[in-house]
Amino acid sequence: MVALYRLGEQFSVGYLSAGAALVIFMAVIILFILIPGAIIVVGILGLLIGIPTIILLLIGLNEVKKVAENKLKQQQ
Repeated sequence: MVALYRLGEQFSVGYLSAGAALVIFMAVIILFILIPGAIIVVGILGLLIGIPTIILLLIGLNEVKKVAENKLKQQQ
């Protein structure tokens, strides 16, 4: 959100927001690892949720990088 404040509204924070929401959801799911026998289910859910989470966060960070590069080019 700090990047949004500093760079303006030139990029969509949708990917970053979705990725952050999935990270929080994964943290809740990881709590279930304490239940005996649930480690396999938690592992599978972790993979199914973790991979899209990483992809969404990387896409969002790439958008921030592009906007920051454009801002720096404009300042020069």
